[in-house]
Amino acid sequence: MTGGKGRPKPGIWPVVPIPADIDYELWLGPAQWKPHRRHLCTFNWYFVSDYCVGFIASWGVHHMDIAMWGMPELHEGQVEVDGTAKFFNGTADVSYEWDTNMVTKSGLRVHFVDNSKSHGQGCRFIGDEGWVHVNRRSISASSPALLKIKMKSEDTRLQVSNNHPRDFLDRIHDRRDPVAPVEACHRATALSIVADIATRLRRKVMWDWDTESFVDDEIANRMLGRAMRAPWRM
Repeated sequence: MTGGKGRPKPGIWPVVPIPADIDYELWLGPAQWKPHRRHLCTFNWYFVSDYCVGFIASWGVHHMDIAMWGMPELHEGQVEVDGTAKFFNGTADVSYEWDTNMVTKSGLRVHFVDNSKSHGQGCRFIGDEGWVHVNRRSISASSPALLKIKMKSEDTRLQVSNNHPRDFLDRIHDRRDPVAPVEACHRATALSIVADIATRLRRKVMWDWDTESFVDDEIANRMLGRAMRAPWRM
């Protein structure tokens, strides 16, 4: 499974006056106060860990939720995670390359990496008869026959959506869950963040879905939250 990759403005961004059309206090929200810097209030904020985990999570979730569709065990019980990453050096400080592994209790494995590695962007399911690769635009397989398999009546069928905004509005009307319910978004985000924490600690961690915390790991658990700037609170 692979996530996205991007490049921010390099180096230390200089402090500059706050633009007149930006409410900087509101923009910062609960993040700790730091002076306004050039490039910050643009897409570049994606690459500053004060405000975002980086593409390992903000793009990784789009593939992680597909992986969880295909193997629900990935969001059940305990999952072992380890990996390495390369980080930007400067005001931008999130990872730009990562190579992580996840193992479920039964031994199912997920290799979660950035686009520069493995089989390119998307999510690939590998079985004893070959592989099926899914991304946001297409589906392919090691053998065309794998895409022609007729499903049995007892097989689990996934909800179809070719337009997420339309699906969301339709589900408001019929009071059903959308194809991407909030629980799936939470789980995909959480496991992407767990992968980021593992790369920063440079060691294995054990994530427990029942408690949504790391097992016997005070240092990793402290990395799950941050002090909120007043008056923000939860």
